[in-house]
Amino acid sequence: MLPSTPEYHTFNNAPDDCGMLVPQKVYTQHGATFERRASVIFPPETYLHRALARAFANDTRFQQRIPTSDFSKLKFTLRLEWPGYAPWNCNIQGTERAGHPEPVLLSVLAERVAHAVEKFFAKNANIPSSERDWNVGAIRFEGLSLVELRHVSEGSWQPVLNYFP
Repeated sequence: MLPSTPEYHTFNNAPDDCGMLVPQKVYTQHGATFERRASVIFPPETYLHRALARAFANDTRFQQRIPTSDFSKLKFTLRLEWPGYAPWNCNIQGTERAGHPEPVLLSVLAERVAHAVEKFFAKNANIPSSERDWNVGAIRFEGLSLVELRHVSEGSWQPVLNYFP
């Protein structure tokens, strides 16, 4: 069971059949203030492996454009605080195409987040977790779904992930 403290993510908009929330601590940048953007909510069953296969490209639920930063910034930082591992981050293009300020489609955003999480898994596949139940070598990537992205600091977003073992 997760501690009911604000330092951990909880579900804001979870479906009834929500699996297990990956218990990530919420990233905080100490001493910094920022204008928080609304969370990006993904449709139910946005499995990461399906996003990598571009399964959502023609799904009408994924066709809205999502601004992830102001128009002067083309990339944002995705932050993972996977239990038992060091904090990890990578840059993700938040626009449809490099050099163009048009916001990204939700389907493309899901794919880019899935690639980032896959990269984290590959990097840590042989590194044991200090939290045995969340060792990435034992977690099925196919069982991970993306529930939402939360704006956690200026230019940074953190995925809220579900796990279906």
